[in-house]
Amino acid sequence: MAIFLPVAFMKGIIGKFFFQFGVTITVAVLLSLLEALTLAPMRLSRMLEVGERATRLERWVTATFARLAAGYQRLLVPALHHRRLVLAGAAILFVASLGIVKLLRQEFIPPRT
Repeated sequence: MAIFLPVAFMKGIIGKFFFQFGVTITVAVLLSLLEALTLAPMRLSRMLEVGERATRLERWVTATFARLAAGYQRLLVPALHHRRLVLAGAAILFVASLGIVKLLRQEFIPPRT
């Protein structure tokens, strides 16, 4: 909230454009905080009761996360063995992304002198 609330109070034409953005993101972060501190722990306490058998949803979530972790590991191990190739690919993508800058619209960028 401390980051996005000041955006709502910016001056000038930029401030007019970003007022709604600042307010919306601030309220969304505030509601997310409220949910994380109140509703999420309550829901998890109901879902993860000690001594009960796992529900079908819990088994599905556990299996899904296990598959995701295994897939991530299958991608991560080769990437860590070929670090230079991964860094070279990232550098090539970065340089290629700089090539599209001229295609972007430039309303708020001052003209070049």
